[in-house]
Amino acid sequence: MTDPDPTTNAARWEHFAHEADIGVRGFGPDLATAFAQAAIALTAVVCDPVDVKPLKARSFECEAPDREMLLVEWLDALANRQILTHLTREAFREVLPQADMPLLYDLSHHTCKVETHDVDGRRRALFVHRKGATRAFGPGHPDLPDSLRAAGRC
Repeated sequence: MTDPDPTTNAARWEHFAHEADIGVRGFGPDLATAFAQAAIALTAVVCDPVDVKPLKARSFECEAPDREMLLVEWLDALANRQILTHLTREAFREVLPQADMPLLYDLSHHTCKVETHDVDGRRRALFVHRKGATRAFGPGHPDLPDSLRAAGRC
């Protein structure tokens, strides 16, 4: 945690126990600062954020029915972007070890998520990369949050 005093409005982050994995929280005087602090908390799960040097500002859009789900979607998009960039660079380095791989163009509407699908009669967890598309779920789909389950999402 960056600020041990939870009564302040200062920018800070923390980790907390969560049944799915690990929880991250961001705090700040406004939503943008709180989200940025949550991103630092997410980074701190895998490395020391002090060692991460931002090279360029990135932007992307997310939609959600409430602020909590918006944070989840935003952190998911951020992590997906970081993972895809890293894996792409690693793949190129195997073939071209001396290649310089600066980011030239960044699209926010690409996603890669683990989804469960039937393959050859078996349920399997697969990495699905969607290029410019949002996964549609019909009404009542179990992967939808409660707030969207009745209507569905397309």
